[in-house]
Amino acid sequence: MEDRVITHAQPLAWLNDGVLAKDAARYQIFLEERRYAPRTSHIYLCCVGHLAHWMASADHLAKQIGEPAINQFLAEHLPRCTCPHPVRRNHNHHRSALKLFLNALQKDGRIPPSKTSDHVSRELRRFDLFMTDVRGLSNCSSFCRTFDNYVQIRRQAIMFCVNQSEACT
Repeated sequence: MEDRVITHAQPLAWLNDGVLAKDAARYQIFLEERRYAPRTSHIYLCCVGHLAHWMASADHLAKQIGEPAINQFLAEHLPRCTCPHPVRRNHNHHRSALKLFLNALQKDGRIPPSKTSDHVSRELRRFDLFMTDVRGLSNCSSFCRTFDNYVQIRRQAIMFCVNQSEACT
């Protein structure tokens, strides 16, 4: 991991010496290839460093990285975080950074893609990937928060239509 992106010694040590060292190096390349700003890369890599520190302290192995571990980190650890400074505690930064981190691991073949339960979820996932990969939607933009609300409402409308059409047949 190049230390030119992360200026704080503690998050850099968590990344270089932690359970996610190889994955974090690939994530940095992933961010650079997509031309993320250095400040954004710094924030996102610090968030992954925080995750690596938590995984090590909770005796999680690198092979346990995935959506359940990240959800546990966001839901259980982050609200009660007492990790030493200069750790970030902003939920939105962590959620955006770790969602993109999962995406990078999936594209790299490190973890399997998340299994979606129905065709509506699969379609929404494809649209989400289209918006980030093709249209360049930033994960932490304010538009994304509005977009997430829109997707939830749209999903409910689609499910209603699907249920109505099934009831008619």
